Amino acid sequence: MTALRPFSLLLLVLLAACSALELPEKESRPGAVDFSQPQTDQLSRYRIYSTTCNKLDEDFEWTGDTLLLWWEQQDDRWYLAEALSQGSPNKGWQLDTFRQEVRFHADYCLLPQRFGSRLFGFYGNDTLWLQKPIDARVKQNDCRIDIGGEQFIGEELGLLPDFRIGEVEVKEVMAVSCVPNMFSVSGYLLYDSRYLQVSHWVAEDLAGSETVNGLFLMK
Repeated sequence: MTALRPFSLLLLVLLAACSALELPEKESRPGAVDFSQPQTDQLSRYRIYSTTCNKLDEDFEWTGDTLLLWWEQQDDRWYLAEALSQGSPNKGWQLDTFRQEVRFHADYCLLPQRFGSRLFGFYGNDTLWLQKPIDARVKQNDCRIDIGGEQFIGEELGLLPDFRIGEVEVKEVMAVSCVPNMFSVSGYLLYDSRYLQVSHWVAEDLAGSETVNGLFLMK
């Protein structure tokens, strides 16, 4: 069992920098992938959901798939690994485990190999800020998130008071958006000082229909 102790110090600095937009303490989830103190025996489970923008609650459903996420360490390098669990309906066509290296720096981490990831694949920016102060409050607007009355697209780090779609609900989380808005996809990562709670994205097809997919951390 190993831990990356400097990373926990970085997140303490992040919370101190948030000033008036501080996040409240979050409940511990023993055994889950903890970004404040990674350990190789941690495992998170994410339920996968889908719906449409026009009928968020009416069309909401769990796909039946569960994504497993865990830390791996090789020498001094850290990796996030993910795979669908046994029994997931889509396990048959996604047999391989996806691994991506996470490179930690003074105030951010890099995810250079994220494009095969179900959690981070839509994220156009390879940088996930750890120390950057929270820029502003953001707000859910149906299937998307807004900032200052406009769609949340950019490099800001937002504080989202609440987010709810169907049976998915989180409160007082940090939010980052897809940078840039690529291929008619809007995407968001919602997380707190310890856990990635939601990965959520909206895609528009050629006919103009908008579908929603996402992953929700199980308690």
